[in-house]
Amino acid sequence: MAVKISSNQIQNIQQIEVVVTGPDEANRLFIIDGQFDSQLTAFSQGASVTSQKETFTILVGASLH
Repeated sequence: MAVKISSNQIQNIQQIEVVVTGPDEANRLFIIDGQFDSQLTAFSQGASVTSQKETFTILVGASLH
């Protein structure tokens, strides 16, 4: 399950809105970029190799109707 991030934790949010000619009458492309600072800690005991994947979700930008 994705970890939910509050929008006030995102820094330096930048948004670009571009007029496009897309399929099914789509005419806008939104590009949203920002930075999320988190603390990552890893420990190892022995020679084993482990990997872990984390997914984050956040609602930012314009509300699309």
